[in-house]
Amino acid sequence: MNNILTCTLILKSCVSIAKVVVVVVVVVVVVVVVVVVVLVLVATATVAAALLSLFFFQTLFCFGTILPFCFLACVTNKA
Repeated sequence: MNNILTCTLILKSCVSIAKVVVVVVVVVVVVVVVVVVVLVLVATATVAAALLSLFFFQTLFCFGTILPFCFLACVTNKA
């Protein structure tokens, strides 16, 4: 009888330890997933912003350099 009682106690403690371990593992996994998602979103946003600004500045630069020449060509053509 004593043996069965000891066995039951050990099983109960094992189950409680297992529950704690499962909770800890779930919490760690959730935290890691959230951190990874946030990092990916931040990286994506940064890259997108960089690409957009690059595209914007290139377009501005392009228009800024080409338009005067177009204007000059147009004026000299008319003259």
